[in-house]
Amino acid sequence: MAKGIKILLFICCIPVLSFGQSQDIEFEHITTEDGLSNNSCYCTLRDKEGYMWFATEDGLNRWDGNEFKVFRNNPDDSTSISNSKIMWITEDVNNTLWISTIYGLNKFDKSTERFKRYFLKDEKINEPHANTIGPIVEDGPDFFWIGTHLGLVHFNKKNGRFKRFIPDSSNLDFSLTGHNTISWITQGQKNELLIRSVRGLLSFNITAGKF
Repeated sequence: MAKGIKILLFICCIPVLSFGQSQDIEFEHITTEDGLSNNSCYCTLRDKEGYMWFATEDGLNRWDGNEFKVFRNNPDDSTSISNSKIMWITEDVNNTLWISTIYGLNKFDKSTERFKRYFLKDEKINEPHANTIGPIVEDGPDFFWIGTHLGLVHFNKKNGRFKRFIPDSSNLDFSLTGHNTISWITQGQKNELLIRSVRGLLSFNITAGKF
C-alpha cells in the first residue's frame, strides 16, 4: 500500500517537474535596418491573409515575412493614407483594413492598395485635433466605436456618418480640449463599454449614450 502511494505521488509530480523546466525563448528585433519605416510602433496586426501590419510614426508598414512595403501620405494623391503617423489598425468582419491616424480614418482597399479617407467633421467643434483618431472597436457588421482626441465616436461604415459623445465636464471635471483623449476601448458588461482616458477609467452606457 505504501509503495503504491509513493508511485502515485511520483506520477503526479512529473507534470510539475516538466512545467518547471526553463525554455529558451528567442526574440528577433526588427528595426529600420530591416526595412521598417520607423522604430516607434503603436499597433500591430496579423490580417486573415497572414500579412503583418505595423502602425508607426512614419507610415503604415506591411510585412510578408521577407520584406516591408510602406504606405505614407502623399499630398498630391487623394487615394493615399490621410496622414503618415499611424495610431491603430483593425480588420473588420469583411476582411477590410481600417487605419486611424492623427488626421483622419482610412479604409484600405487591398486589391488596389488605395485608401478612402473619412474625416469626423463637426460644425460645433472648432478644434485642430478633432480628427486625431485612436482605437477602433467593432459594433456589429456596420458600425465602429472609435476613440478620439475629443471623446468617443460611433461611426457608420456604410455612409460615413458619426455621432460624438463627450463626457459632461460638470459631472466628471473634464474640459473640452485636451482632456477627452481616449486611448483604449473594450466591451464590458451588456450594453457597456470600458474606456481608458487621460483622466482614468470610464464606463459608457451604450443604450443611454452616457458616461
